[in-house]
Amino acid sequence: MKQVRTGINSSIGKTASFVLVLSILNTINYMDRALMAILAQPVKKDLQLTDVEIGLLSGFAFALVYSLLALPLSRFIDRGNHKIVIAVSTGVWSIMTTLGGFAHNFWTLVIMRVGVAIGEAGLHPASHSLISLRLPPSSRGRALAVFAVGLPIGVALGSIFGGWLTDSHGWRAAFLVLGPVGLLMLPLILLFVPSTKSNLGVQGEGPAHSNAADLLPAIRTLWKDPVFRYLFIGQAIVSMFGFALTTFVGAFFMRVHGWTALEAGSFIAIANGFGGSVGLLAGGAIFDLGMKKWPAHALFPVAVALFISGICASLGWLSPYAQVSAACGGVAAFFYLVATVPTVAMAQTIAAPNMRATASALITLSASLLGATAGPLLAGAISDLLTPGFGPRAIAWALSIVSAMQIVGAFFYWQANREYAARLKQPEMPGQVTA
Repeated sequence: MKQVRTGINSSIGKTASFVLVLSILNTINYMDRALMAILAQPVKKDLQLTDVEIGLLSGFAFALVYSLLALPLSRFIDRGNHKIVIAVSTGVWSIMTTLGGFAHNFWTLVIMRVGVAIGEAGLHPASHSLISLRLPPSSRGRALAVFAVGLPIGVALGSIFGGWLTDSHGWRAAFLVLGPVGLLMLPLILLFVPSTKSNLGVQGEGPAHSNAADLLPAIRTLWKDPVFRYLFIGQAIVSMFGFALTTFVGAFFMRVHGWTALEAGSFIAIANGFGGSVGLLAGGAIFDLGMKKWPAHALFPVAVALFISGICASLGWLSPYAQVSAACGGVAAFFYLVATVPTVAMAQTIAAPNMRATASALITLSASLLGATAGPLLAGAISDLLTPGFGPRAIAWALSIVSAMQIVGAFFYWQANREYAARLKQPEMPGQVTA
């Protein structure tokens, strides 16, 4: 009995260790991404860029490469190469982030950001798949939430340290100092992230990576699932808000309310670091609870959260008071991030074990290619269009319009919930969770 308990504790310890390492990597990943948000205003001024160009840097240039590369990488991952992809990805994005400090015009900065996208493309598909292979459905939501907490914490750290370095030493220093941090994680990846060349599938779910399908058949299989289709479309729409916010929230407070880079970065750090972390953890816990007790309604809280976020953010940006804008923005970010983990967890639940990295890559594509491209670009275009009539407040109207798109996204999550509920009424259908 003692040996059994020791074995269980050892297994739990190993699982906790690799999830923690992945969460730290995700933190560094988003810390590097957040730099463009807090540096948008000084970079625009120094390199004489337009808001459309800023939107392209944070949206299309980054997301196109990131999303399209994630798909072929996902098939390589599903064949058991999680650890290799995570290690190489970390090294590439860290080096390319550092090189961003040497950019001298729009196109050189585009090249550096594309390099970051190439590096970051493998982290999420590999991590989501690895966590889902090692953990049963009843606890995936919480584990994925711990991984996802890297998003708000990374944005917080990138914003506050990026803002401080920019105010003290200029925007180039932020890239040069924070970029190499990821390289320090390479030994921990080699030590704690498990290899998946052997079968690590969850008991009762089949092999982890046997007979991994080719890319196009795997995509077709997933797309035939109506739950997955609604998740994909809903994620694409609501991500427009998330990426537009990440790109322009610092510039909004600097232009409209006269904040410094450090003040804007401090707000982003608090709103994302605390509110975002709580939102992600709450989303994971709610999803796990829903799948255990009310699986037919597991996605309903997501639709409600996105509706609240859309209303709150749309009104908050238009307020003449900085405190109101900050409060509404923080509340909106909280409810927006509540939806993040259930989206990934449900996609992993309905996907076969040998298609989970591909499912993650497709969800990433919906957010990063469609949401990240359309969101910042639309916000930037509206801001440039309205600037002659509204001046600095044009960015407020731009963010308000994009924020309202979450209400549309909430409808698609509601539809996904209806489809999943209908599936559960049919015995022994794929995707039914009994854990």
